[in-house]
Amino acid sequence: MKKLIIIFSSIAFFLIIFFVFLYFTSTSFLLRNTSLSKTEKENLTEHFNKKEISYLLEEDCTSLILKIDQNKEFEKQNLEKYCTYYKQNKEVTEEVIYLVKHNLTNLPYDENMKAFIEDEHAKPENLKRYLEFKKQDAGTTEEIVTLVNHNYDAFSNKNDTMRRLHLEPYFLLNNIDRYQTYLNNHPETSTSMVVSLVNVGMDGTPYTNIQKANLEDGNLILVNKFHKLRENDVPTLSAVTDQYSTQTISLTKEAKSALTRMIDAANKENLSLKAKVGYYNYATQSYTYQDTVRLHGEAYADQHEPRPGHNEHQTGLAIDFVNSKNNDVNRLKDSEEGKWLMENAHFYGFILRYPEGKEAITGFAYNPYHYRYVGIEEATIMKKENLTLEEYLAFYKSK
Repeated sequence: MKKLIIIFSSIAFFLIIFFVFLYFTSTSFLLRNTSLSKTEKENLTEHFNKKEISYLLEEDCTSLILKIDQNKEFEKQNLEKYCTYYKQNKEVTEEVIYLVKHNLTNLPYDENMKAFIEDEHAKPENLKRYLEFKKQDAGTTEEIVTLVNHNYDAFSNKNDTMRRLHLEPYFLLNNIDRYQTYLNNHPETSTSMVVSLVNVGMDGTPYTNIQKANLEDGNLILVNKFHKLRENDVPTLSAVTDQYSTQTISLTKEAKSALTRMIDAANKENLSLKAKVGYYNYATQSYTYQDTVRLHGEAYADQHEPRPGHNEHQTGLAIDFVNSKNNDVNRLKDSEEGKWLMENAHFYGFILRYPEGKEAITGFAYNPYHYRYVGIEEATIMKKENLTLEEYLAFYKSK
């Protein structure tokens, strides 16, 4: 009996020692004297093991980790790197994840760095350059990011004009030499106009260096003074019924479908909108152009009539509209139908092809009745950003 008592006493003693050991090495014991709230303690014990918590406490890093561990880019294997950077830069929070991820922890933290990291256009590989250039330039965060992304900080001939060029929203770095050349020859031209003209190739001479227009480019085919269709280029066409046109015309199937939906919508608002001109071929345009030259001279003709092969009516995507009550394209602009088209055509995939104020970009005079089908998504962007087809293709399709 005495022997049993000794055995049970020994077992009890070891159990007590064991549980005491467990308690003093538990996460609860580790956290007992910290200033953390109950919720914070629960958060730590839920996401981290005892060894990790012990490390965080020893490095005084719990406050940082509690702020960043819910970030979707948080990686537990980088715990030590986060804490090491935090010990050197106590103000850092979410940015440490970005810095560790992109191996940028050699950079000291400040509010400029925070602003650059948060900019949606900032590139990690340029962060050091943003910070360095900020010391020289008083621009905003957005301006510094744009300038550095465009390599302006690397240019030796920095000046105010070049700075404005680099800040233009449709600036393309590959065109920098042509921008400079055009500015040198036309110093009175605004930087925004220089960027637009060069981007679309209008720094060249119209009807020179002509490229072949390709029907396979679909709704975004470019036909203008620098892009030409061949005489035998004919798209697949579909006839438009008299319900939607004042005479027999043809369009591509997709353009026809969009046209009918748009006119149906206009009709519901008691508008008398119809198409008057759709597809016509190379020979027809050749006759029209030569007749315009005969009546008004070549200079006038080249502002108002494309040369044969350079008319986008040959694509089956272009339409001239009228108010069907008078059937006169020249009276569309001030009609309710014309105003409705200006506000609503993009919802159906159409753009005003030769808008007012963009004559230097398109190469043609303002034409309020000539619309072009490009697709709803593309037309919406062009409408929102006030871009011609040339500008849209140069900026969005050249990247």
